[in-house]
This record gives sequence, structure tokens and C-alpha cells, in this order.
Amino acid sequence: MLQMHADLVGTGTMGLRLEVPHLALDRTAVVAPIALLLLAAAGGLIWANLSSRSAASSNAVPVINAPLPLRPTLLTTTAVAPGHILTPADFSLGMRDATKIPALALSRTEDAEGRMVLAPIAASTPILPQNLSATAVKGISPQVPTGYRAYSVPVSEADIAGGFLQAGDKVDLYLTLPGALFSANDTAAPKKGDLSKSTLLLQAITVLAVGTKLKTDGTASTSVRTATLALNTEDLAKVALANRLGTISFAIRNPADKALQTPTQAELATLVNEKERPSTTATPAHLHARGISFYSGHTRSTIAIP
Repeated sequence: MLQMHADLVGTGTMGLRLEVPHLALDRTAVVAPIALLLLAAAGGLIWANLSSRSAASSNAVPVINAPLPLRPTLLTTTAVAPGHILTPADFSLGMRDATKIPALALSRTEDAEGRMVLAPIAASTPILPQNLSATAVKGISPQVPTGYRAYSVPVSEADIAGGFLQAGDKVDLYLTLPGALFSANDTAAPKKGDLSKSTLLLQAITVLAVGTKLKTDGTASTSVRTATLALNTEDLAKVALANRLGTISFAIRNPADKALQTPTQAELATLVNEKERPSTTATPAHLHARGISFYSGHTRSTIAIP
């Protein structure tokens, strides 16, 4: 701030002197320009920084979250062993991550169905062509369980429950042998009458085909001549011998019936109540009686045979 001082100069002379102290300078006039310069410099730096970032952003490659590449693939639903013939129940078709699937993995159901498995395949595993037979296995062989054999037995309509036997049924096999087989073995004291016998041979055997039908259609088969069974090697030998010596009949089981019965044997004598005649001349009348017994609950009735 300017201050006016009156001093005497010389004698009798008054003069005016203007004194401006250092602190009296106007601070606003000095600070304002400096502040403006600083603000301008700061603004320039900020603008330069933003410009460099904008340029860098314009030159950068944009990042896009692209979806994973997918491809249709067949995966096993359960583990399958060598020799198994693949069915639609053994695999499923779905979209899988292509980066995790072998390039040769099968992607069509027709390329797997009916093929034989040549090497073990674990569950939830892509199916590769080198693990399967080159072509689909046709005919009855795909229906034969591993360790079993398909064996055909000659039959008549009466032997297969009136023709109602169907592929896929479970049956019990009954064998009837002619009496001549037993009388020929008893030359020392041959028995009189028919010595035919019948017995339960095998139980719960799977029928693979009736005639040429590999699948059931619910209709009766009245003109078939063979029924094809799935048999293990031991049972096959029994059926082959029984087929040569006697007659095999089929008894159809309920699919839910899993119980196995104790094998029984029947002889003609047990059916007609025929007994050996004693050597004495006096023979009780009841020993001569012959007839066929019928049971109704615990009640037994006999029809006499002359």
C-alpha cells in the first residue's frame, strides 16, 4: 500500500516524497498469472496423457469372449467290453468341446449301432472307429450273450406252447425219453409196459429266435420248425444229446419269475399207478388197478384205465 510522508527538505521548504515499501506490493497481481500458468501446464499434461491413451487404445486388438467350439460326439453311457455289440442304449449323442475330443471320434449313431467292440471302452468316453468292427454285425450273432452259443432245436407247434413262444421269452426245457431206452438197458429182468420218462432239463433259458423271427411281434407262430436258444457250453451239450434221444418241450416262464425249481422226474408208472405184479397167484385187486390221477388242491381223483 502506498503511503504519503511529509518531510522538511532544507530550511523552510516542504517537499513530498513517495515511499513504496516491499511488502506493499499487490500480491494478487503477482500470484494470479503464476496460477494461470500452472493450471495451463497441468491441463496440457492431462491432455497429452489422454491423447496417448486414446492412441494406444485405438491400436490395441479388441478382446472378444468367443464361445467354445462344439461338435456332435458319441460318448459311451456305460463301460463296454470286447465282443459286445453296441446298441442305442450303450451311447449318447451330444455337443462336446471340440478341443477335448479326438478328431476321429464318431458323431453319428449309424456308425456305432450294431458294431462289435474290439477293445474295452470306459464309460463317458468318445467312441473311436479303431475300437469297433469295420461293419455292423447282422443276423442272430449280435443277440448271443458273451460266453453263450446259439443252438436251434427242432420243434412242433405243440412243443412251443401252441405257437405262442416269442423271441426274448424265458423258458424251461422238459425232456421226454422213450421207454425203449430203458428197457434195452435192463436185459436181465426186463420190465413190462411203457418205461418212458420225462424230466426237467434246464430252467430260465433265453429264446433268441422262433423260426426266422429275431424280434417279438406278439403274434402266434404256427408254422415254425425250430427255436433257437442261448446256451452255455455245458447246457448245449445236454440239449444236443437230449435232442438226439428224445423230445424237448418248452414251458414259458413269467418274465418276473426268477426262482429255480428242484428238477423232478416223471415215469409212466407214477401217472397210471401201475405196480409190479407179484409172483403169487393171489393178487390183491388194488395192485391190478390202473388209472390216471388228477389233483384239485389236496383232493385226488383217479380215472381207471381198463
